[in-house]
Amino acid sequence: MTKILTPTSDLDILVMGVPENKRDSSEAYFTLGEKIKDSNLVSYVECITNAKVPIVKLDHKKTGISVDICFNNDSGLRTGTLIRQFVKDYPPLRPMVLILKIFLTQRRMNETYSGGIGSFVLTLMIVSFLQMKQRQCASRPVHPDTGASTSLPEPSWNLGTLLLEFLHLYGVTFNYFSTGISLPDGGSYLVKRKRAKQEGNNARPNMLYMENPDLPDLDIGRNSYTMPKIRRSFEHAHQLLTAALGDP
Repeated sequence: MTKILTPTSDLDILVMGVPENKRDSSEAYFTLGEKIKDSNLVSYVECITNAKVPIVKLDHKKTGISVDICFNNDSGLRTGTLIRQFVKDYPPLRPMVLILKIFLTQRRMNETYSGGIGSFVLTLMIVSFLQMKQRQCASRPVHPDTGASTSLPEPSWNLGTLLLEFLHLYGVTFNYFSTGISLPDGGSYLVKRKRAKQEGNNARPNMLYMENPDLPDLDIGRNSYTMPKIRRSFEHAHQLLTAALGDP
């Protein structure tokens, strides 16, 4: 759907119209989990009901494909449409998402329920980065003598350079304590302290604050509690690549 799948990507399944027990909203998930376990089709099944979006998580025994199943939550359909539009608008987005998804997966930092960065948050981080690159190019400072533009008229989409700059931004220079990210209207940075205070979510000031473009009042970075570790991984990767490029 989003065209940013990797060989290790999960298969997401949405089931609509599932009756919910108001006294125990997790009942349907455990019921499905037990049925799947009894089917002998999976090597692993887990019901994660304490997440923002509860899921049944499983690994298909024959193919090894990981599957996430959720109920009555169509936000994924809307965000999938949004991601497709971003892929169309920003040509470097797809290759950057693919390589960074693999980078995080290899380090087991890609699961939101365990404090990592999921595909959606990672994609929006890259979109914000590209938006800011476009904004820098659009500023086009004018030479004081000739009046000519001193910058390129369009962003230079060199993937190697973009990858290094992304790692440097989120691994070195981005201030997670004071800055939040918003994507609408070409993208902008927010004063995180004000937004987090309004939402009662200032307990972890070193977390990523990412406004959900589908639901702007929702901070989708709040569950990525291993962000300090992820930041250090980005910083280390940037150092290694920079050193490698500097070798004769």
